Amino acid sequence: MSASGTGGSRRAATLITLAIMIAVIAAVSLGAYAMIGSRAGGGGYTTADLVPVQRMDFDITTTAMGELAAAQQLEIRSMLESESTIIEIVDEGITVRKGDLLVRLNSDRIQTAIEEDELRVASARSEVVAAENAVLIQESRNTSSLRDATLQVTLKSLALQQWLKGDDKKELLRIRLRIDSAKSELKRLKRELEKDIQLNEQDFLSDNDLAKSELAVVKAEAETETAHLEKEIYRDYVNPREKRIKESDVVQAEAKLLEVEIQNDIELVSKEAKRSNERSQFQRREARLARLRAELEATTIVAPSDGLVVFGTSLQRNRMWGNSSEGPLQIGRRVYPNMLLIVLPDTAEMVATVRVHESLIGRIRPGYKAIVKIDAAGGETFTGTIIDIGVLAEGGGWRDPNRREYTVRIALDVDGESAKLKPSMRCEAKIFIDRVADALAIPLPALFSDGALRYVYVRQSGKFVRRPVKISRRSDNYVEILEGLAEGDRVLVREPSPSEVIQRDWDQQELAAVGFTLDEDGKAVSMQPRIARGSGFPRGGPSGGDSGGTTEGLQGGEGRDHGSARRGRGSQ
Repeated sequence: MSASGTGGSRRAATLITLAIMIAVIAAVSLGAYAMIGSRAGGGGYTTADLVPVQRMDFDITTTAMGELAAAQQLEIRSMLESESTIIEIVDEGITVRKGDLLVRLNSDRIQTAIEEDELRVASARSEVVAAENAVLIQESRNTSSLRDATLQVTLKSLALQQWLKGDDKKELLRIRLRIDSAKSELKRLKRELEKDIQLNEQDFLSDNDLAKSELAVVKAEAETETAHLEKEIYRDYVNPREKRIKESDVVQAEAKLLEVEIQNDIELVSKEAKRSNERSQFQRREARLARLRAELEATTIVAPSDGLVVFGTSLQRNRMWGNSSEGPLQIGRRVYPNMLLIVLPDTAEMVATVRVHESLIGRIRPGYKAIVKIDAAGGETFTGTIIDIGVLAEGGGWRDPNRREYTVRIALDVDGESAKLKPSMRCEAKIFIDRVADALAIPLPALFSDGALRYVYVRQSGKFVRRPVKISRRSDNYVEILEGLAEGDRVLVREPSPSEVIQRDWDQQELAAVGFTLDEDGKAVSMQPRIARGSGFPRGGPSGGDSGGTTEGLQGGEGRDHGSARRGRGSQ
C-alpha cells in the first residue's frame, strides 16, 4: 500500500472516531436535558436549587462602609486674630517636607500696627521710669518729713520735762527767796524805825529822817505783800498755764508726727499706684506688641512635618459642613481666625474609619481582624486590625434619624504601599467577628422566617414542605443549624412558588424539637420567654437557641432577618 493510501485511511479512522464521540455526548446531553425538563415540568426546580446540609468551618463577618484617614495628621489653622487674605499658597495634593512653605497671608495691617505699638511701648517705658523715680523721691521726702516731725516731738517733750523739773522749781525758789528777803528786810526796817523813834524823842534824830524810816518800812511791807501775791499768781495761774502750754506742744508735735506718717503713706501709695499702673500699661503694650509680632510670624505658615497637602475646604465639602460658598483656598481668598486651612495627613500609616450598626458593636473588640477593600485603589484589599471603637453612637442624619452607628477605626497593613492610598477614599471593610468550627450549616438563602420561627424547604413527593429549624451563629453566607436537619439533608436555596409548596399545617413534633409550639390561633410561638435585648444572649437564652437577637445585625447592620423580605410567603 502506498504512503498516500495509508494517510487517507488514518484520516478516515480519525473522522469516524470523532463522529462516535459527538454522538455519545449528544445522547448524554439529551438525556440530562430530558431529566431536567421532566423535573421542571413536575416541580419547577433543578438539582442546582438543592444543596446538602454539611459540616463545615466558616467565618462570621460583618461588612461596614467608611472612608480612609491618616492615623496621624496635623491641622494647620489661621492663628491671626482678625481676617486676612491669602497671597501665596502651595498646590493641593502634593507632598511637602518639613519647613516647606504652605501659606503666606497678607501682613500689611499687622506691620502697620507693630510700628504704631513700638512707639507706644517706648512712651510707656519712659512713663514707667518716671513713675519709679517719683516713688524714690517720695520715699526720700517721707524719710525727711518723718525725721523732722519726730525731732519736734522729742524737742517738745524735752521742753516739758525741762519746765517740770527745772524752770518751775527755779521760779518757785525765786519767789520763795523774794518773800523771805522781803520779810527779813521788813523786820530790819521795823527795828530801825523803833530806834529812830526813840532817837527822835530824845532829839537825836530829826523828824525828816524819822519820816524816811517810816517810808522805808511802808515800802518793805508793800514788797512783802507783792512777793506773797506773786507766789499766789504763779501758783494759781502761771504754773498751770505754762504746764498746759508745754503739754499741748508735745501733743501737737505727736499729732503732727501721726499726720506726717499718714500723709507719707498716702503720697507713697499714690506714687506706687501710679508706678503699678504705668507698669501694667507697659506690660500690656509689650504683650500686644509680642502678639502682633507672633501674628506677623504666623502669616508665613510652613509645614511642621512631612505630609500630603489637603485643603480644609476640601474636607468641608466632603463632610457637607462649614461654609464653602467662597470656594476653595486660593490667592485672594479671605481667611478667618482659627479657620482650618490645610491638613497634613501622614499617609505612611492609614486607618479605615467605618460605621458599624449598634446591634453589632457589643461583639466587636479592639484587636479583631478585618479585610478592607478600596475601590479607588483598583479594588485592592488590605488586611487590618481594629484599634479603637467610638464611645458614643452617631445618628443616621435626616435620611434615617432612628439609625445608630458606632465609628470603628481599623489600622491597615499597607507594607510600603501607602503611596496609592489617600484620605477620604471610600472603603468597604469585612470585619471578622467569630469563627464557627465543625458546625452543621446551610447556605443563608435557604433560611426563611415566620415571625420568630426559622424554617427551610425540604423536598417531599416532588414538591417542598416547610421544616422548622433551630439556628445559632451565622455569617453573610452560612447559618449554623442546631435542630431540625441532619447531615446530608437537602434544602432549597431559593424561594419556591406557591405551586411548588405542599400546603399543610406545622408539624407539632417538628416545632417542639426546635422549641416552638402553636398558640390558640395556630401561630407558631416560642416555648421559652425572650430575654430583653442588651442582655448579651440570643433570644431563647444563652444555650444557643434562636439567635435572632444576636445575629440579625450581621445582614447589613439593619437588625433584619435574612428572610424578612420573604417572611410568611411560604406558609400559604
